[in-house]
Amino acid sequence: IKAAVSPQKDISAHTGEVTCLALGHNSGHVMVTGGDDQRVNLWALGKPNCIMSLTGHTSPVESVRFKDSEELVMAGSQSGSLKIWNLEAAKLVRTLTGHQVGVRGLDFHPYGEYVASGSLDKTIKVDVTPLLKVYGHADCVNCVRFSPDGRWIASAGGDGSARIWDLAAGKLLHNFTNHTDAINTVEFHPSEYLLATGSADRTVRFWDLEKFTQVSCTDGQAMPIRSVLFGVDGGCLYSGSQDLLCVLGWEPARQLDLQPVEWGRPADLATLTNQLVSPRKHVLMPFLIDKLVVDSTVLASDFKSGALKSVIHLVIVIVIIYCGIDDKEECRTSTTGEDERPEDSVAEITNEADYERIFKSRPLLNVVTRARQGHKTVCSLLISRHKKLEIIRSIWSTGDIKTWWEQFVVHAQLQLNVKFVTVHRTLWKLDICLLILPHQEKLLYSKHESYMQTGCTALKLILQNFGDIIKTNLKASPSVGVDITREERYKKCFECMGLLQRLRPLLDKQAQLAGRMGVTFRELLLLTATLD
Repeated sequence: IKAAVSPQKDISAHTGEVTCLALGHNSGHVMVTGGDDQRVNLWALGKPNCIMSLTGHTSPVESVRFKDSEELVMAGSQSGSLKIWNLEAAKLVRTLTGHQVGVRGLDFHPYGEYVASGSLDKTIKVDVTPLLKVYGHADCVNCVRFSPDGRWIASAGGDGSARIWDLAAGKLLHNFTNHTDAINTVEFHPSEYLLATGSADRTVRFWDLEKFTQVSCTDGQAMPIRSVLFGVDGGCLYSGSQDLLCVLGWEPARQLDLQPVEWGRPADLATLTNQLVSPRKHVLMPFLIDKLVVDSTVLASDFKSGALKSVIHLVIVIVIIYCGIDDKEECRTSTTGEDERPEDSVAEITNEADYERIFKSRPLLNVVTRARQGHKTVCSLLISRHKKLEIIRSIWSTGDIKTWWEQFVVHAQLQLNVKFVTVHRTLWKLDICLLILPHQEKLLYSKHESYMQTGCTALKLILQNFGDIIKTNLKASPSVGVDITREERYKKCFECMGLLQRLRPLLDKQAQLAGRMGVTFRELLLLTATLD
């Protein structure tokens, strides 16, 4: 990193202390703060005056978060309640209750209209129907994040664990426990199955979300890790701690660069253009960083063969916000109870010009830019798939089904392979069973319910249509003389039986699942029992 850092003019933010802050990661031009004065204030970065002040909470505000589009802002209070405001309409749209004490972590679903919250009461709540309430941590929940596809939730706990939850199934997928102190922050990689966690043990750890194993761990830094952020294209990770900014790689774990900055303890990170903000106690102290450049030649990660190699080429600046919460802060319980006056909420616009410019006039260019994000990547993926399907179609025209299926397995996605055959059941033969069965374990033990359902459908078809054939051929008495056809059939049946027997322990384990999938796996266990 090459940077010049200089503090700017102090800005009075709240009548009390600033307790929490968050940046708008879409435009990079707005910031929201919460304070002991029970207010939520909106700011334009670089401007000294508050744009809008939101009231309604009856206890100090402990967490704030923008929706990706920056149209909504959410705030959690010390009493355990949440309030969501529509900034364009300048009004309160929802009040949510349920937590018993202060809310520490917030996140908006990337596509849906619901939110997740983590609290000092050790619970995670997701506002869906029915309400998902997860009890999973032995200490307070410091941070929650939805995965980029919206299917998972990651939670960071004061007990030193990071947990991955399946939103649809409402169950724990995995618990990462390698940290030796409280985890303060957690972040999903934008395009890979990778998770980063920053902890009070002064390390950043990277986790493989396909194998649920640790990829690497950084050397201990001088102070606890407060916030982490993956680069725009996922080529590196920014880590913020007391007066220090680091740029990290993960395979192997390495420090690419670091920049000492006297900004206090960071509460949020965002890639912006040329300004850095760091408040101290009840004021905001802006910093400017000039010529912050990260060398793209040292950032490429080997974590995934298909990982994006083109990383940061332009000037990048990190915006870091200081949160005036003491390191030794204890779990505080509200003495006022939950907010009781949602109707008293007021959105007071204090800077009409900035409000109109930022929240009322969203230019078409912003919409087009968001729509084009990832367009090149998607086009490349579609072109690659088109070429593979052309190869498969050319083999299909020859009429050689076995060769066609072998190529289909190689070139097409696993779920698509089995899905195709479950639709075209006339293609089923013992040869096809031998090609499908080796892949069943991946499908049946997948993190995605749709994959598991596809695998169960294929396995059920095999057991129903070929179970008796396999069993009969294996138990038949040897024939007199040489019967090549029978010997080949016996060999195929023997291999199929071996593959089916290997799946039994997995079926036993998955049969313990609750809900529809558990019923399906129990049905498969009954079908496999007929092979004995």
